[in-house]
Amino acid sequence: MKKRIYNLIFVLLGLLSLTFISCSEDPEPSLYELVKRTGVAPTITSITSSTPTALAGVSVLTINGSNFSNKVEENTVFFNGVKGTVLSASANKLEVKSPATVFGDSVKIKITVFKNENISNTFIFSLSNPINIPYPFDPKVGDIPWAVTVRNNGDLIVSLDGKGIKRISGNTMSDFIPKGAESYWNTIKITSSGDVYGSRNLRGIWKLQQNTPPSTAPWSITPTGTRVWDFDWDNNQNIWAVGNNNVIIKVKPDLSTSTYEFVANLRTVRFYNGYLYVAGVKDNREKVWRFPINASGDLGTAEDYVDLTNRYPSVIINTMTFGSDGVLYLGTNKKTDPILEVKPDKSISDFYPGIIPASDVISFYWQGQFLYFIRKADTRDQTVIRVNMLKNGAPYFGN
Repeated sequence: MKKRIYNLIFVLLGLLSLTFISCSEDPEPSLYELVKRTGVAPTITSITSSTPTALAGVSVLTINGSNFSNKVEENTVFFNGVKGTVLSASANKLEVKSPATVFGDSVKIKITVFKNENISNTFIFSLSNPINIPYPFDPKVGDIPWAVTVRNNGDLIVSLDGKGIKRISGNTMSDFIPKGAESYWNTIKITSSGDVYGSRNLRGIWKLQQNTPPSTAPWSITPTGTRVWDFDWDNNQNIWAVGNNNVIIKVKPDLSTSTYEFVANLRTVRFYNGYLYVAGVKDNREKVWRFPINASGDLGTAEDYVDLTNRYPSVIINTMTFGSDGVLYLGTNKKTDPILEVKPDKSISDFYPGIIPASDVISFYWQGQFLYFIRKADTRDQTVIRVNMLKNGAPYFGN
């Protein structure tokens, strides 16, 4: 009897040891492996962009392939592991916006489909950053920019608070025009010949010379009681100047002046395609007006072009400019999406929503396909920002 019991124990121990050996050599499948995969893996065959240069968070990307879901919410597109936004879907095409924070020459794009544990192949695609800071101004040492213009070679010309006008070439900042009596210039503009002009909310416009402190007296003095905040040239080399005045001022090439009655606090002016555009507040309405300029160079009757007050009751327009296609861009004090886009049909929308840093936008200048502006809002991070507009701006005139 005892012998049988010993034999049984021996057999049981043997079986138990075999079980341990089996577990160590052939582990049981994981829970993931026990779940039956459904469907066929999605496949990416090509990706195209709605714009010549694909901009992160801006361009609509068309992903071509197979085994996608025709329901938008069932497709997830990852850009370096970050989810994009699917706009439309079919079995072999998705339209997507990438996250604005993911860009580079080799962004890895993958797709998963709901209820299908299979992951697509990895597709490498190039995405550009729509905005960047061309030079790291440091407000901690007093480098606070207030106005910007750009030379034909791409050098930035920037008015710094209390430090005169600097030139930024690549990563190097150097002195350009010494400080004069001004704290800073509200507007600086450079002509095709390289001359720099400025205004600082006083009576007149200054012509500024490299390495020479600005004169106390302006190059062009405007009528008594006027102040010039902003100015622009028309195609006949007349300068149009605005401020908190009772008039709009024209400075002719011979420096004689004419005035046109218009009682308003105007902050910005731009000439485009035969019209003079001005923006500011009049009778408690924040607007853009435009005036036709006749063959004699005089202003015609004002036309309301954009009225912001109903739609944006607390928004003010700080600066404006035009694209070569006639789209008007307004730099405002909106705390989110502070640049507004006004199309020729006068429809208004936020420009690059979610992309432009939230703050006041001042001092536009367009050079090539890039729009430069100053983020104001808080002097702790006041800086120049460059935006890839994917198109040229309207021409600036000047001698």
